Order: sequence, then C-alpha cells, then structure tokens
Amino acid sequence: MQEVAEVIAWIKSFPTAAGTADSRVLLSKDGTELYISIFTYDDGWLRYLQGGGAGCLSRAGFANMRRFGPWDICRPNDMRNYALIVIALLL
Repeated sequence: MQEVAEVIAWIKSFPTAAGTADSRVLLSKDGTELYISIFTYDDGWLRYLQGGGAGCLSRAGFANMRRFGPWDICRPNDMRNYALIVIALLL
C-alpha cells in the first residue's frame, strides 16, 4: 500500500503530458528483500488524478501496480539477477 501512495505522490509532483508516459517503475526494500513495482495508468486515470472530469468515478480511467520479487540481499544469485533487471530498466 505504501508503494502505491509513493507512486501517486510522484506522479502528482512530476506529472507527464497526457499520452507521453503511462508507467513508472519503483524499486523498494523491505528488510532484506528487494522488490520492483511497475505502475501503469491510462490518460483517463491521469485526468482523474489531476481533478478533471469533476471527480466522476465512471470516467476515472484505470491504473494498475504489478509487484515483482522478492530478491534477498543475502543471496548473491538474487543480487546478480536483481542488478541485471535494474540495468535493463535503465537502458
């Protein structure tokens, strides 16, 4: 739940123009476990978040968060796999 709140705050603080970006990637840690969360949304959801459509839920659009992991920081093979995924996301 905290990850969803963080991504929504991120999108509200640093919005993108409609139609230019429809996803954000969040890297998070819980104890010794690492996660990758991908938050996707459409223009209708972005408009709703920005107060468009008079707050009407029937036109609110759609958003989805998919969480991958965990990768354990105490396991070298997990760290290698996690690092490869993060590098691929950065390219």
